[in-house]
Amino acid sequence: MWTGSSEQLVAHDGPTTDDEDRRVHAWRAEQLQGLGLSRLVAQRFAPLVDWHEVAALVARDCAPELALEIALSEPVPPSPPRFRATARPT
Repeated sequence: MWTGSSEQLVAHDGPTTDDEDRRVHAWRAEQLQGLGLSRLVAQRFAPLVDWHEVAALVARDCAPELALEIALSEPVPPSPPRFRATARPT
């Protein structure tokens, strides 16, 4: 529900500012994170993908990473492997 005043609803036809671009990017990344993608992946792909398309696929029980790949129409680089420290035999 909108609680602001009508004066705050202003059409903006000019170029966007860096601050506005950063806010839009952060918002898109937040939406992707909310769909189950890691913060790093969400930040990386926020400007490249339509998050609505990813959301629609996730809503149909598609894994978030696979949904991102489909939306991008190209493979997403795999996450780096997570290594555990293990003792070496002597």
